[in-house]
Amino acid sequence: MKMRWWLLLSFLEMAHKLYCQDIIEECPVGWFGTECQYQTHCRTKCETDGDCMGNVCKIGWFGYKCQYQDMVSRFEVPYPKIPLSKWSNTNVSECIEDERIEEVHVYLKSTIYFTWLSLTVKNADLLDLFTIQLENGDKKWKCEKQLYTIRNNNTARIECQGRELVSKLTLKGKGVTSLCSIHVSKGRNLAIKQKVTLSLGMDTNASPDLVDGISDTTQLSSCTPITGSQNAPRKTWSLTFAEPVVASSIEIYYKGTMVDKSLLLIETLDGDKAVDFNETDSKDYINLFNVNGDPITQFKVTDAKKENVSNLITLCEVKIFGVCVPGKWGLNCNNTCDSKCNASCNEIDGTCPDGCLGYSGDHACSKTCETAQWGVNCKKDCDKKCAFHACDNKNGECILGCNGFSDPPQCTEVCSDDSYGPNCLCTDGKQPFCPPEIPGQVTPIEPKPESCQGVNSTEERVVVKLARGLKVMCDTQTDGGGWIVIQRRFNGTVRFFRGWSEYRKGFGNELILGTVTS
Repeated sequence: MKMRWWLLLSFLEMAHKLYCQDIIEECPVGWFGTECQYQTHCRTKCETDGDCMGNVCKIGWFGYKCQYQDMVSRFEVPYPKIPLSKWSNTNVSECIEDERIEEVHVYLKSTIYFTWLSLTVKNADLLDLFTIQLENGDKKWKCEKQLYTIRNNNTARIECQGRELVSKLTLKGKGVTSLCSIHVSKGRNLAIKQKVTLSLGMDTNASPDLVDGISDTTQLSSCTPITGSQNAPRKTWSLTFAEPVVASSIEIYYKGTMVDKSLLLIETLDGDKAVDFNETDSKDYINLFNVNGDPITQFKVTDAKKENVSNLITLCEVKIFGVCVPGKWGLNCNNTCDSKCNASCNEIDGTCPDGCLGYSGDHACSKTCETAQWGVNCKKDCDKKCAFHACDNKNGECILGCNGFSDPPQCTEVCSDDSYGPNCLCTDGKQPFCPPEIPGQVTPIEPKPESCQGVNSTEERVVVKLARGLKVMCDTQTDGGGWIVIQRRFNGTVRFFRGWSEYRKGFGNELILGTVTS
């Protein structure tokens, strides 16, 4: 039976290689990208853009283009007994729905700094009904401020605030009754195909084999000697990232007898600043963890030249697992998050998992808040103090002045007894335009125009209601018409010395669409 399985797996692996070689002419088998810089982890077939046929990854990998290493070792359910191996799959058709399940224990392959996990459920209504407990030894604590990113109707990415070493997770809540898959991320191997050098007093190009994602130390040709005799030149092997990254862990594979870890001087740097990493025990490689989650730009390994020690140590592979720094996204971490995001964005597609500041539209932030709304996902109403109920869509400040207050945009100083209206500028009979709101009868126009440019009238000035619900006075005669009548500037935050084209299009948070008229 074992022989049959071995033959089947060998056949599938050969078919996978032949298929990929046939469709990916530009890159060698197992690689994709414009510079063939990303490694594929598909279980069977791969596409030219790195997508796996059916989104099926090799065991131990998951996520976008199967780029994330899965740290789940095994599952346990106190009751009832079920075939838990299925939760390592991503096939929604193999989900386990059982109302009796109350909690699921997830054991990891090794202790890691937990960053995020991916959950898939069959019933989309249960996707956010999870609580997560993190554990390491006798220490247990709840996942604080769980941040959900809904990847599709059935899959979510869940992050926890804080940075702690974790060896086990416990999932509870109604969502565990409809689980399809559970994956705990170690991150992506960001070291692959990065720039590496070997210094012998001067920098020279080092073998790229040390960052090819293959940790097989049996092939001497893929290893680089780093230590030598006392008389040999001191060697430094270094890796430099094209963009800063947050490396959660570093694995250093080597050949030779490491009688003392201090044989190697290991440095993790952000520019000239050292970044703290702690070492944990591992039989086969040196394993380092980022203590504070600080970004790094460079990693170095140097022969420490210990006296009376002449062990030959050769480096065979360096893997650096992590994510993009906050504010960046993409496989190469060179895209900048949109300023619409309330916090950082999702590192794969740039969407805003923590909401959109001043915008709505799921995580894409595609729709600006209505005139009287502001804040994350437009959930706050503009203060009644704001003139015309208009406020800045991001910070809530009154952008068109204050009703009954004299200090825009704060609106804290109440008008004196002899003044009233917007910014207390109105006194009886002394102002030509002193409305609590725009004066005059509204001229009905259907469909409602987006701006005064869509208003035609024989009257010099008419009051209309725009599509966004804001009432404005339009000048339909001056210079062809289409202008909003603006009384005055309310503060000095917006520069008004601009060309006519900018006035036509609008600028600044006040959304000015016209010019001042007499």
